Amino acid sequence: MGQTVSSEIPSEVEWQQLWFSLRSRDWRTIAVIGIDIAELAAEATQRLANVGMRDEKTPVDVISALDMSFQGTTALARQCQSMPRSSPTLIACKSPAEHPATLPLLQAVSGIVLVVPLGARLDTVRRVVELAGRDKVLATVSVG
Repeated sequence: MGQTVSSEIPSEVEWQQLWFSLRSRDWRTIAVIGIDIAELAAEATQRLANVGMRDEKTPVDVISALDMSFQGTTALARQCQSMPRSSPTLIACKSPAEHPATLPLLQAVSGIVLVVPLGARLDTVRRVVELAGRDKVLATVSVG
């Protein structure tokens, strides 16, 4: 797996480190998955996008798939496969362990960032990694 950021609430510097670590890899779409608490994915997605837009002057697209149906995630998965490389896209997602409709999307994205609250069950994290694919996990952010 990739980089791990761990603190109560990651600092601005830690979000920058994570962003630049992610940008050193070849990707166009990243799913940010909130383990147990979906809102963590939305917050992490926005913080990463803010760093990219501010520090790199790069437009970063942000999409929320938190409440998407299976049809919605399937349509978004098709879009992900044809998105241009010029503009990175971050997608906030619920865990596939609690919202299986995200699975088509996770199969289509270039990579995944896990946002794990301290105290999350290790078997839940392992299940998400198994469902998403270990090779797609680019980073883990621990919060709490």
